[in-house]
Amino acid sequence: MDSAVFAGVLVAALAAGWMPLTGAPGAELWREGAWAVEGPPGGQCGSMPLLQVKGPGSILEPQNAPILANLEKGLPAVMAKACPNVREVILVSGRTRRLMRLAAPGTETAHAPPAARSPSAVIPASPSMAGSPSAATPPPTAAAPATPEPPAAAQNAGAEEAPRRRVSASGGRAAAPPPAPVSAPETGMASASAVPSLSRRSDLRSLSSAGNIEDKCEVLLNWLESSKTGAAPAVNYRYRPPAEQMGLFRDEPMMAVFNSTYDRTENRWRLEQYEKVMSRCMGMNPSRPTPFNRDPNRKLMQYSQQFEQYRQLLNQAFLGQPGPLEPTNITRYVQQVREQTSWATQAMSSAAAAGTSRSSFDRIREQQQSAATQMALLSGGERSQVADYLGRRQAEMAPVIAEEWIRDASSAQKGAASAKVLQSSHAGIVPVLSTMDAASRTTFEERYRRLMESLIAEPLQAEIAKLQSVPATLPGVLQMTAWKATFDATFRDLRGVASVEAAGHEFNQARVRILAGALPAWMQEVGAIPVDGAAITVKRREMETLFPAREDRASAQFTQYETPLRAKEDQLRLKVEAEMRRQQQEAQAAALARQQAEPSAPRPQATGGAPGGSLAGTRGKPGAGLAEGSFLAKGLHNEGTLASLYRGDFLKIGFDRDELGFVDMYGQYLLSFGRQCGAYLPANKVEMTRQRCTAEMVTRNGYGVEISRYCTNWVTEGIGVYADPEMYSVKTQLDRLAAGDAMRHVGRVLTQRDPIAGVMAMAGNAQAIQADMEDVVQQNGCASAGLKRFEENLRLFAMNQQPIRLGETGPRLSAIAPLPGIPFRDQNYIKLIEDLVSEHSKTWAMNRYLRGSVGGVSVASRDPQGRPAKVVANYTYDGFNGRSQGSVSVKFTEGVPECMYFHDFPATCRTPNRAIVASYSDGAYQEK
Repeated sequence: MDSAVFAGVLVAALAAGWMPLTGAPGAELWREGAWAVEGPPGGQCGSMPLLQVKGPGSILEPQNAPILANLEKGLPAVMAKACPNVREVILVSGRTRRLMRLAAPGTETAHAPPAARSPSAVIPASPSMAGSPSAATPPPTAAAPATPEPPAAAQNAGAEEAPRRRVSASGGRAAAPPPAPVSAPETGMASASAVPSLSRRSDLRSLSSAGNIEDKCEVLLNWLESSKTGAAPAVNYRYRPPAEQMGLFRDEPMMAVFNSTYDRTENRWRLEQYEKVMSRCMGMNPSRPTPFNRDPNRKLMQYSQQFEQYRQLLNQAFLGQPGPLEPTNITRYVQQVREQTSWATQAMSSAAAAGTSRSSFDRIREQQQSAATQMALLSGGERSQVADYLGRRQAEMAPVIAEEWIRDASSAQKGAASAKVLQSSHAGIVPVLSTMDAASRTTFEERYRRLMESLIAEPLQAEIAKLQSVPATLPGVLQMTAWKATFDATFRDLRGVASVEAAGHEFNQARVRILAGALPAWMQEVGAIPVDGAAITVKRREMETLFPAREDRASAQFTQYETPLRAKEDQLRLKVEAEMRRQQQEAQAAALARQQAEPSAPRPQATGGAPGGSLAGTRGKPGAGLAEGSFLAKGLHNEGTLASLYRGDFLKIGFDRDELGFVDMYGQYLLSFGRQCGAYLPANKVEMTRQRCTAEMVTRNGYGVEISRYCTNWVTEGIGVYADPEMYSVKTQLDRLAAGDAMRHVGRVLTQRDPIAGVMAMAGNAQAIQADMEDVVQQNGCASAGLKRFEENLRLFAMNQQPIRLGETGPRLSAIAPLPGIPFRDQNYIKLIEDLVSEHSKTWAMNRYLRGSVGGVSVASRDPQGRPAKVVANYTYDGFNGRSQGSVSVKFTEGVPECMYFHDFPATCRTPNRAIVASYSDGAYQEK
């Protein structure tokens, strides 16, 4: 027996509480063919006697399983006579040991395989097997069902080492590590797979078995290289993180190489190992040449190169140098690995012993979900081993649990209430079904579907019969609506059931039938109501009771019912517009009569154009007989823009009201009209003003050269030119709008390819606009109807309102103007804000709008007529900080979007797109 085997036997003997005797071998206890078992030396039994098995090889090899089975069958009776109180023995066969638990006398074990009769485990004869903590499991009883014997590899992996005390290399006695887990037979289930064990047998050699220093270096190198992952050998000096190298100090490799766990070693022992072996392997303490051999040891030189990549690891782990692999960190890691290994073993053992019940299934599922956290330091293979076993146990339990669920559910009473309870219970059993194979899951779902159909069949047929009896009349429409409300209250939660879905299709068919039959009566009733807002409103509310749901109002039948009501609303609109034209004509006639009745006075004459006289119309009202030639702008720099303003064709104007060019055009028109046509201004005219600096701050350098100059005091003074107060108030709003967005205008100029050329172009445009406004007033005349139409549309464009279009003979009500007696109907503000933000985002410099992301739209306030005054919404955009959430607030004036305020510039008014605003005013966003 070599020293390693002797040390293993010695440690086992110390743990068992007896010392091996040096006398003759024990008596022969059992024989079969060439195999024989000798009793303990000297006949000393102790608590765990050592039995020597002799024969051709090892009896623990797989091909000798029948001999081993016969031994396990006959040995309990023999040991009952030789050592009556012994219940455990250690079989030594070759270089392998096995701990065998003896069945109680009279227990029948002949028909059970070895793994089921005794939880014995293979133990190597050398003391290189690592121990890990595990809770001991009781031996199976005779009534326990047998489990199939795991393969030899699984037996070795689940070996339990006999308790013993280990002796450190320095001669000190160390406490024995906890025993390795033992695979216990499964209980509480009809069929279960064998419980795997996380104990790993290391194939590394013991350092004490090496004879010379080269051999010891080879043993250490194999130990160090065992931490590398992957099948291909790693390149020397390749960096590996400390967490990967920590696995070297787990109990299994440490016991295999050093015969001790790391946390049981002492500083003196680690230092001794480093000085005697590791330092020489690293070339730090080479052997001195002798007279017989003066050449250097080339093999050690090669080892020193291979050990170089592990120098830091060995210095920290064995010399205690600071770092991630210092002894304190390794000891903590080793203890945590033991705890996690113990948790894994306990989880699998409890899963194996658990009965087939829903509570056991949920408990195993909780363990499986927490496995990643509980086993964070274990290898991926170990974590997968535990997760796979727990998953298999759930899969074994699932069919039984599902069958019990179906059996209990089948006893439920008929009715929709029972079906709802069953549906809720089905949602709770989904985790169980997810562990079943596809075929079993499909079979279960089919049985569940048939059960649900049987529970609601009778009440569902009764409801369908009621629906089919509803007449196709207007009262029938109300009766159908009431039936739908009752049906939804009863079966809404069961829409996933096929028969309920079929009932929904049945309702749709009945609905088409009933609404088609009642439509002629509805159209007759609507045609009989007067063209009056109150009467139309009453009828519309009645229609809403016929179509209460939102999806109902999106149907073709709703459009058929709403069409005669819209026709009535159009008649009312024409009636209101005719009344407005009549009032306008009466007002014009009264104004003309007043002018004729006044004493004759010198009338101001039109300059350079039409003869003087009264204005063709008051503000906001179209002039009579206007045509293309009623306004002159031929040959001017901005002829096209001026003509579009006159015609009210705002969509052809290539700029917005907040552009500096338009702000300048508006102000120049007021100056030109005030200078040339002051006599045509109303009596309440106001003087136009400007800002003048009265005090400046000048900064100069040390040489007296001016560096900067800025105004410290401004005063407002009149310029001696007057304007219409309504027109001038709009100019004040435009000036504030331009001042609040000054930085954007400056940035737009500076980002041009040639900023200086851009500034010069702006100056040239300003001079051209000034000349155009002087010529427009002079050519058309102060009192001409064409100039007043141009002035009114100029004001409407500045206010971002809809124009008076050329050819309109009188007032026209837009879709946003509520009819008398009819409440204002909201349009689709989600789509409106989506289009406005999307169109405006084309001018953004940095951010990118995410199309279709508008949400959270709500009307924050309304005007007295019920129209929106402020609508707020959220949207999503991509910017410097990634995807972010933005917000926008849209201000409405007289029912029309006027300003957009974004979250990053909440005080700056952004002008909405004119085409979108015009479409909204025409009712394009009304829900059909």
